[in-house]
Amino acid sequence: MRNILEQCPVPILQEPWEFAKLLDIYKAHAPRKVLEIGSFYGGTIWFWLEYQAATTVDGRNFYELPTVHGSLRCLTSIDYPIGPSDGRYEEMIRCRALWAEWTKDIEFHDIQGDSHNPVTIQRARSVYPHNDVDFLFIDGDHSYAGVKADYENYTPLVRTGGLIVLHDVYGLPEVKQFWKELKKTERTQTIIGQPGGWGIGIVYKQ
Repeated sequence: MRNILEQCPVPILQEPWEFAKLLDIYKAHAPRKVLEIGSFYGGTIWFWLEYQAATTVDGRNFYELPTVHGSLRCLTSIDYPIGPSDGRYEEMIRCRALWAEWTKDIEFHDIQGDSHNPVTIQRARSVYPHNDVDFLFIDGDHSYAGVKADYENYTPLVRTGGLIVLHDVYGLPEVKQFWKELKKTERTQTIIGQPGGWGIGIVYKQ
């Protein structure tokens, strides 16, 4: 089976089968407004742009066109970049330098800071004052308290019928614990590949 991640021009920390399944759901959902927590190199950003649903122009269907023809209109990244002492720093800087070209045809917000900081949360709220995010992807702080805070702070920005997606719902114990709790109260779907997969959890906001 083709590894879908090989398409990406930067490293991406996802399990190929799981992420391909998520992309099918993402494209069918045709989000116009996307918010991501935890971007690192930007691999997921690239896929949100490349796999957005096509629109119809002059009676033709577009599936492989520049971003301006797609459904996505606003994309926000919230990320707390690593520092120069980290061995991955230079690679991160090289990858992030590509983001401007990728996002030139849409409204893009690069919010660098702690996702739990009230200032960061307020900046996100200012981008989406009508609470109309279609697709929220949470892949930042993987502690129980951290993922719970991200879910509680940013889910209010998602519209009814929107998707909240959490990564690592099986691969990391504290995220897994929070996911088990969410499944008791929310309408959810779990994507889990082969044993040892990271797991992706989807909440359908009611």
